[in-house]
Amino acid sequence: MKYLQHVITVTLLSLAGSGAFAADCCLDNLMEGCYCATRSHEYFFVEGDLLYWQPYIDGMEYNFGTTSLTSSSTDGHRFVVTHELDVDPTFRWDLGYRVGAGINCMDTAADLAAFWTCFHGHAHQKSNAPDFGHWKVQFDQIDVVARYEFDYCSLAIQPFLGLRAAQINQKLYSHLEIFYEDLTTPAASYVKTIVLDDHQKFKGIGPVFGFNLGYYLGYGFGLCGTLGGSCMFGKLDASFHDTESSSAPVNIDILSLQHSRINNVNAAFDLTFGVEWKKMFCDCRSLGIRIMGEHHQYFNQNNIGAYGDLSFNGVTFLINIDL
Repeated sequence: MKYLQHVITVTLLSLAGSGAFAADCCLDNLMEGCYCATRSHEYFFVEGDLLYWQPYIDGMEYNFGTTSLTSSSTDGHRFVVTHELDVDPTFRWDLGYRVGAGINCMDTAADLAAFWTCFHGHAHQKSNAPDFGHWKVQFDQIDVVARYEFDYCSLAIQPFLGLRAAQINQKLYSHLEIFYEDLTTPAASYVKTIVLDDHQKFKGIGPVFGFNLGYYLGYGFGLCGTLGGSCMFGKLDASFHDTESSSAPVNIDILSLQHSRINNVNAAFDLTFGVEWKKMFCDCRSLGIRIMGEHHQYFNQNNIGAYGDLSFNGVTFLINIDL
């Protein structure tokens, strides 16, 4: 599956791990509606997520759309009227994945976990000939976190703190044609073609923090969610290979080659909410299934268009196994 070669994101949804309804089935799975978060031995857990996300980035509308100029002359005065329509490209829904593993510390409600998520997203210019173009994003992220769970009968609260590393690559290709019409001198009319071939790469590392929530409803079902954020310090590389050319009678060709590398601080916000079902077995194993809706926002991640944020929205289907 080609999507399994996509980006690496460990969104804070996965940080729920085995936390929301970790129970000691050997002691009594259900004790008057309360769950016990500890076991008498260490145990491992693994989980896998199927992501169905739609990416979105602010400020990209200026690289797509249509523009035309009309020049006229009245009473010796020349007037130029600009007709510009800026539109977002069509952002597609794509599949991705996330995998995770961890270990629970013996006789405590603490664990150590690591997650890896991969997602590739893209967008295309809407049908608007002769203009066309596309945008792509490759999002890779790894989180390593330590977590501790507090249980209050049916309610579980699990704060976490750890380290996040991410790489976010973006590519933009846009072909725009601007028609200049001179009503006074039709022979002076021309078409200017602009081609944008831009690339951006961000690499960063920094702390990640937040908390997971779980609320047990009964019969293995519950509600769960995550609220968290991160702050990554890194480098942002951007390269621009842009060309401008005009038809007769102007005949102008302009090539712009630029490259920049700057220090960058990226803040991110993560929010998830969904439902979970978990089955405990007599040998202290468990199987959990979770369906979540999620939103992840990375601020100031558009340097190849206008200023804007990068976000991912969608649903996640997760399977968690305690070993």
